[in-house]
Amino acid sequence: MPTTSVNKSNREDSDLRLVSENLKPITARIILTCPTCGYHRRFRNQFTYDKMDLIIVTLKIVDWLTCERCSDILNCQVEYNI
Repeated sequence: MPTTSVNKSNREDSDLRLVSENLKPITARIILTCPTCGYHRRFRNQFTYDKMDLIIVTLKIVDWLTCERCSDILNCQVEYNI
């Protein structure tokens, strides 16, 4: 589990910051399959914790993909390594 600490310098005008230590990137694998024609494709990507919004946007786009062979909506399976 990553460690999160709070850092604040002694200056009056400094902001409170959260600092995360030893964070590994999140590895995501998306497997797309077509239930009609058997199309099968895998994608891999890595995201850091501060880019979690990219994972959400990617999944919203992938959720509506259609098969290039038969135009049926693809099944999406997502695997994470956090």
